[in-house]
Amino acid sequence: MRNKPYNKYKYVQASKFTYSFLGHTDYKSPDDRRELEADLKKEHFLAKDGRILRKPGIEPVTPLQRNRYQGHVYVLTSGWTYSGGAEFSSLMREHTNAVFVGEEAGGGYYGNTSGYSIELNLPVTGIMIDIPILKFVLDVTNKAPLGRGVIPDHEIQPNIKEFLEGRDAVMEFSRQLTEGKKK
Repeated sequence: MRNKPYNKYKYVQASKFTYSFLGHTDYKSPDDRRELEADLKKEHFLAKDGRILRKPGIEPVTPLQRNRYQGHVYVLTSGWTYSGGAEFSSLMREHTNAVFVGEEAGGGYYGNTSGYSIELNLPVTGIMIDIPILKFVLDVTNKAPLGRGVIPDHEIQPNIKEFLEGRDAVMEFSRQLTEGKKK
C-alpha cells in the first residue's frame, strides 16, 4: 500500500469559460450562462501557455489515513469500469500492490473528460446529448499503453454460457485467488 500522500490529478483543464452553443443547452438563459462561466472562473485560471487550468488547492493532496488496510487487495474490472471506477483502478494500480482480475477497464488509464456537463439539444432532431467539458489528467506514471485502461493481472473473459447460467467467472476466479487455489 501507499506510504505517502499523493495527488490525484496532474491537472484539470477546461477548454473555454463559455461556449457559443449554450442557447441550445440546459444553460439557455443569460443568468444560467453567467453562473456557469462564474463557476468555471472561480475554479480555473488562464495559464501562461493558454490552457485553462484548475486553481491550486481545489483538489487537495490525499493524506495518509490512520489505521489504513495493509492486507491483500483484489480489484475486479471490466469494460463497464469507467469514469470514477476507472480513476479508482488507475490510482490503485499506481499506488498499491492490488491484484486486478477481469477485463481491461473501460475508462482510460490516464484520465477522462467529465466534470461539468452541458446537455445539448440538437435543434433539428431534438436529440439530447451530454458534453462533459473538463479534462481530468491523473497523476500516474506510464503503466498502460496510451488509449487503454487498467489491464488486469489475471484476464478473465466471461462467456455467454456462464452469463446464462448466472455464474460470475471473474468473482469465482477471485475467490480462488483469495483462498490460495490459484497463483
